[in-house]
Amino acid sequence: MNIQRSVKTWTARTLAVVLAATASAAAVAQSDPRVLITVDRADGSEEVSLSRAPTKKNTLQLDTYAAFKVTVTNGATNTLNRVFFNGTAVGDGMDLATWDSFIATKPGDSCTGSGNTVSCKLESLNPGDGTSFTVIFITPRTGSSLDLSWTGGGFEGNGGGNGCCSQLGASKNKVKLVDPTTDDLSLYKTRASTFMRPKGFTLFTGPQAVTTSSDGWSTIITVPEFVATTYTKASIFEDNPAQSCQPYVVGQGCFSSDVNIPNFAVTLPNPVDPAKLLQITIRWDKSFFNLGNTKPADVKLYYVKDPSLVTQPSPYPYQLQLCSVTPPAPGLPCLAVAPRILKNTDTADKDLWGDLEFNVWALENGRYVN
Repeated sequence: MNIQRSVKTWTARTLAVVLAATASAAAVAQSDPRVLITVDRADGSEEVSLSRAPTKKNTLQLDTYAAFKVTVTNGATNTLNRVFFNGTAVGDGMDLATWDSFIATKPGDSCTGSGNTVSCKLESLNPGDGTSFTVIFITPRTGSSLDLSWTGGGFEGNGGGNGCCSQLGASKNKVKLVDPTTDDLSLYKTRASTFMRPKGFTLFTGPQAVTTSSDGWSTIITVPEFVATTYTKASIFEDNPAQSCQPYVVGQGCFSSDVNIPNFAVTLPNPVDPAKLLQITIRWDKSFFNLGNTKPADVKLYYVKDPSLVTQPSPYPYQLQLCSVTPPAPGLPCLAVAPRILKNTDTADKDLWGDLEFNVWALENGRYVN
């Protein structure tokens, strides 16, 4: 009888220990390892212009960019050897965004894409370690917002299905897409913005940067490939103050164009290589000026390095000189060629014939005024 009681007691205690161990193991399996993933629109992607298609008579195409920052952290006590991230850019328009590129912070992280999707393989993460990277898409040509839906996770060891803590979600904040062609104020005529793609990009105002009697000034900026500590938003903003600036303006006032490329840094190549500089083209519609006896080459264009200052220090406003006379320097852009009137030998687009064009080489931001 005593032996039976002892056996029963031992069996009950053993069962309790086994159940407790099983419960503990289950708890560990649910939380260890685990991958913590956050996705948000990148700085500079709060609001960007929609891309625009070329026309039959003008092949200039506007590709703008939106980016999402991804942060992955190993919140477990075990190393994760196979960490992954997959994303799909989802808009609310009729066409899709297109995968472009990514910015890595760790050399072992890699991303490839197809269509509107991206797939990333990341370095192993020790307990508590993390990584972050930025995925970039070409914006669609329709719609008002862009989101990134995603799945991600990680595994222990090299085998499949061991310690996987996959999860899914969407970005914390969507990218706002601006379709100024349908705006009552026709804002696309005077402004444009995009995420600063490190591989370089071209941004312009107006329809294919063609000026008209209702849009007398257009700006095109071509940014070369560059490396920066941070990447944010590039923008163009044009204004038309009320006052008259020069005698050959026919009651239309001044034009100004603010070119903003934050954190863009370039060392002046020797000899000068325009492909490594900011190239800026400014056009003035023929209906907005009457040169009279003034030669196109004598038309003045001025530059202000810091438009936020009410009183400009010397030498601003600076009158641009020909690059052949005064090469570009920090704070001193120059004219690649003399201002000229566009002809049929310059462009096949008849709407541009008779317009005045400036071609600028620069190393940094600033405002251009006539």
